[in-house]
Amino acid sequence: MKWTKGQSDVITSRGGDLLVSAAAGSGKTAVLVERIIRMVLGDESEDGASCGIDIDELLVVTFTRAAASQMKEKIEAALEKKVEERPFDEHLIKQLSLIHRADITTIDSLCLNIVKENFNVVGLDSSFSIGDPGELELLAGDVMKDYMEELYGSGDSDFYDLVDCFSRKHSDMAVENMIRDVVKVADSYPDPKRWYRNALKALEINTVEELDETPWMKDYLENVNNTLKSVVLDIRGYIDMCNLPGGPYTYEGTLLEDIGLIESVGCVKSVSRLAGRDIKFPRMARKPADSDPDIVDYITKGRKKYKDTVTGLFLKKDVDTILLEQKYIGNLMSTLVRIADGYRDRLLEAKRDKNIFDFSDIAQFALSVVCDGYDSEGNCIPSVVGNRISEQYREIFIDEYQDSNFLQEDIIKCISGHGEGIDNMFMVGDVKQSIYRFRMARPDLFIKKYNTYGAPGDEDHKRILLSNNFRSSEIILNTVNSIFAGIMGADLGEIEYDEAASLKPGLIRPELNRDTYRSELLLIDMDDKEAETGSVTGTLDKNETEAVAIARKIKEIVDGPDPLMVTDGEDEQGNTLFRKVRYGDIAILRRGVKDISTTYDYVFEEYGIPLYQESDNGYFDATEIRVLLSMLAVIDNAHLDYELAAVLRSPIGNMDSNELALVVGSYRRDMEAADAGSGETENTGLGEAGHTGSVEVTYRNADLYDKICSYVNLHNDDTAAKLAEFLDLLLYLKEHKNYMSISEIINYVLDKTGYYWYVGAMRAGKKRQANIDMLIDKADKYEDSIYKGLFNFIRYMERLKVNEVDFAEANVISDEDDVVRLMTMHKSKGLEYKVVFVSGLHKKLMNLDARKPVYVHPDYYLACHAIDPVKRIKQKDTFMRSAFVQFMTREYYSEEMRILYVALTRAKEKLYMTGCVKEAYGYLEAMSRTAKDPEGHISYLSKLSAGSYLDWILMARSDIAALESHEDGNISIKVLKARDIVTERDFRAVKNIAERSELIDTDNIDQDIYNEIKGSVDFKYPYANSNIKSKLSVTEIKRMKNRGEENEGTELRFSDKTANAEGEDKSSDEIEKTEGEDKASDKIEREGKIKGSDIGTAMHKCMELLDLDRGSREEVQAQVDGFFELGIFDEELRPYISIYRLSRMLCSDLGRRMAAAGERGELYREQQFYYGVKAGDIYGRNCGDADEMILVQGIIDAYFIEDGGLVIIDYKTDRVDSLEKLKDMYHVQLDMYADIISKLTGLPVKEKVLYSFNLNDSISFG
Repeated sequence: MKWTKGQSDVITSRGGDLLVSAAAGSGKTAVLVERIIRMVLGDESEDGASCGIDIDELLVVTFTRAAASQMKEKIEAALEKKVEERPFDEHLIKQLSLIHRADITTIDSLCLNIVKENFNVVGLDSSFSIGDPGELELLAGDVMKDYMEELYGSGDSDFYDLVDCFSRKHSDMAVENMIRDVVKVADSYPDPKRWYRNALKALEINTVEELDETPWMKDYLENVNNTLKSVVLDIRGYIDMCNLPGGPYTYEGTLLEDIGLIESVGCVKSVSRLAGRDIKFPRMARKPADSDPDIVDYITKGRKKYKDTVTGLFLKKDVDTILLEQKYIGNLMSTLVRIADGYRDRLLEAKRDKNIFDFSDIAQFALSVVCDGYDSEGNCIPSVVGNRISEQYREIFIDEYQDSNFLQEDIIKCISGHGEGIDNMFMVGDVKQSIYRFRMARPDLFIKKYNTYGAPGDEDHKRILLSNNFRSSEIILNTVNSIFAGIMGADLGEIEYDEAASLKPGLIRPELNRDTYRSELLLIDMDDKEAETGSVTGTLDKNETEAVAIARKIKEIVDGPDPLMVTDGEDEQGNTLFRKVRYGDIAILRRGVKDISTTYDYVFEEYGIPLYQESDNGYFDATEIRVLLSMLAVIDNAHLDYELAAVLRSPIGNMDSNELALVVGSYRRDMEAADAGSGETENTGLGEAGHTGSVEVTYRNADLYDKICSYVNLHNDDTAAKLAEFLDLLLYLKEHKNYMSISEIINYVLDKTGYYWYVGAMRAGKKRQANIDMLIDKADKYEDSIYKGLFNFIRYMERLKVNEVDFAEANVISDEDDVVRLMTMHKSKGLEYKVVFVSGLHKKLMNLDARKPVYVHPDYYLACHAIDPVKRIKQKDTFMRSAFVQFMTREYYSEEMRILYVALTRAKEKLYMTGCVKEAYGYLEAMSRTAKDPEGHISYLSKLSAGSYLDWILMARSDIAALESHEDGNISIKVLKARDIVTERDFRAVKNIAERSELIDTDNIDQDIYNEIKGSVDFKYPYANSNIKSKLSVTEIKRMKNRGEENEGTELRFSDKTANAEGEDKSSDEIEKTEGEDKASDKIEREGKIKGSDIGTAMHKCMELLDLDRGSREEVQAQVDGFFELGIFDEELRPYISIYRLSRMLCSDLGRRMAAAGERGELYREQQFYYGVKAGDIYGRNCGDADEMILVQGIIDAYFIEDGGLVIIDYKTDRVDSLEKLKDMYHVQLDMYADIISKLTGLPVKEKVLYSFNLNDSISFG
């Protein structure tokens, strides 16, 4: 094989540490194998025999077990080939026997071997084992529960303050999650205890000087200076636009003033330069009359954006306020660190007691075995064991080095050096493909060495770049380079995408440089303003529309008249051979597939395209797994309504929704009949001889199990027979569950119900059966754990699901299967396909970690809201928290950029990119104006403002977006109208049906069966022309009865500063401001931002969630703030939820009555109901079909039981003048609520109440 110069240098370089930056497709595995073979061969002796090293003198550390296995196979194959060439070379033959014990392994396996061989050093029992993830989760949960109970009883006031500040809805789960987050980060460091100490020290800030010296502040100030430079770059781009034809040339002077203002700030080196300072930009000059409105709009919006950015850098709070915030943050976070440290100790103690550990524990143990501490400069000192291990290895190879962390780094350092203090580490990776920060990977380890290795004359620390890509065509490489040269840099992406980092073609294949293989960006325009009347475009969402577009394109390139041709090796003369592309050549990559899996299944099945989905999760969402887990839960506790209903509706229970409704509906009638006959509430069970339900259960609080038992005992029909059969199965398993293993229970259910074979007959049946096999296998493994019994197995699986320790669904296909593969971008790493669709590029970039109340950063430790636990005052946007948001957002965007790089570099011969936007041509025009520096780089601020991958791509290729043809030699942008996709889809669906009908041969089939099926297909609904609806809401009925009589009031829009007509202290200035706010909210509604109905819905939601016993303004404010923290409401609603009005309601007589009923357990809020009513009662007896039943549905705001009667409550936010008017408008609706609830509960209605938030008062009527 012919090697490039870079590859040859990697293969032959000896002595010193070597960092290899291997770009995507650069052949790093082949190079690594060749280097190992050359080291084994060594220099030939005089007789031609090899005199190199033995294979077991090398340590090769890979990222996954699969990679380790593949590496060992390739090395063994290379050795076998050499032995064929030298059949009498004893040294080579010896290597074939040594290869099986060679240390080609993962870091986890390496650490495990170190600990197993030195268990006594760390005080472990020699029989320790690696715990199952679910088993460890259960143990961690039990330890956490006991630890929290211990803290609650300890009298620790700091802990109580922490819980009071961060718990939500009477649950301390948020605090538990915070503790786990801290432990996870600390455990990724070589010395977690030192991390905890440093964290506590970093929180002790008392002066500005101390604040300026913190690592996070230095980073923040550097970010401020970079942002200001970025803004200046953007402004210069706007100045260039001013001088375009039609540009607003008068703006140039103002923009130059803006640059001068920003540059006058200089280099910011202390927070004191930012605190308490405001910066004012000059007013923009008037635009020329002949200026292009699109250019003016673009510059105006861009200026607003950078003004907001710059003014946001300067803090309105002074230094003293910032230091006070730090005090509150320090108090709370120091407590959290202390508690997290204690939890980690207790968890490790419990693991030692159970003798089970996870790989994170094993890595810590391994470090303690090979490391004797650290010197004054922080370098690890190898122990005696570490030096002994290092003597075994001539060289240590580390694959995927960009995904290492500090703990792994120190372990490797302590066993390197060959016992002689020499540099002998070979590190290979690509920081552009570092996509595992969520697993605590530290790409900065690679970056630091990348920036320091390779200095002239430094033979101990060499760096070699492998930039030649042997995977992808030149067009695809040019596509990737043109995108990332503009967006990836040290500021975002964490490495400069310069000439050295760019991809070079390793194989020149001119036949793939034709227009046919040009990369395509399929931009789907979701704007349907031009759609024809009757178009169904609006019925499709972005995911479905995109799926249809991809399916059409795949069908076109595979089965179309002009299919895509892909390479298929070479002939004897070395000419490239081609063949038609197959489904198996194609992969669809998305950031996530969980939310679109069903959509793609449906669409691709409709188009006749075989599709297989690969993901790292989704197991617990598989229908067959959910059904079986529900069945196990019901066996353990039959009174779980949701799980029981799920099982009954499945093939195990074999019931449909109508039968379930019959069972539930019959129960009340049966009980009422029993009451009428005996005058007493009957027991639902019939004693030992029958299927028994709960003892002394009234029909009002009976659960589903009671109802099905009652139905079996009181009825004799097909439904009762089905239920009896199911109950026989259930009762048998309940009686024997303590004598059967979990897998035996599952197998018994499958055997008795045939469920295994049922799912096998469904679509993707083999995968479903494999999922069930996997569940049985997990049940067997569970039996070997420290936990026993069905109850704990259910807990075990639930903990796996809750903590997202999910599994991929069972894999039932091979690489040779001819199916299109749908997978996540993460899953695609290391794979390659001839044709790749990178889809979902429009999906919004969203850093969900930014919403957490507490941030845990590996380097900068902790930040949170500043909360005074005594006064219950929260300062949400603290300076420190805002700074941490910037750091984490930058890291998040950097990782997302690298994920996009991984996805785009999977394609070998054809790359498609797809995304959905509104007004595609307007979007392209906006992207075409992206400002760049002379080197073509986009400013940091512009990159950070991108909302999606699609934005990044088109920012980088703004030159193509600006072209009328929207294409160059490498990329073609094609705009597809969503309405055209829908039309084509409908046509194809009809065409498929027509084609299938041609295959029916009615002469050779059973005529009775044929007629029965045909009759079903040709069935016409007899009531198709009826104007009577089958389902109505109470609101619709009210409108029908009020039609032509009354007009409904308009929704009230208010903020918390609304004036109080009954004496709340307010100045006239505040009242005037409130009136202005009402006008502003009117304007907001007209602009479509916040609607009055949105505010009404939010007020109703508050009334559903509020603790009615905490009705003061301060208490209501604290509760509502909690709702926003939990993400229940969008932030823009905050000014429009009136704390004052909510407090008035809770403190009113009605509010106190509701609170009292709540204490008694007799208050019901936001109760949904369904009730059957005859059509004649709504439409009138002359409507026709008067006896047909109509389902009436609705939601009652609240009702409570008082003195044996019902009080029905309806809240209204309408802007009305009087309560009487409100009563006239809504009495019909409330009357119907009262009638239905009375019938459903069997209690009389005592009172109906309308409460007006506008008038802060209520009106009652009978």
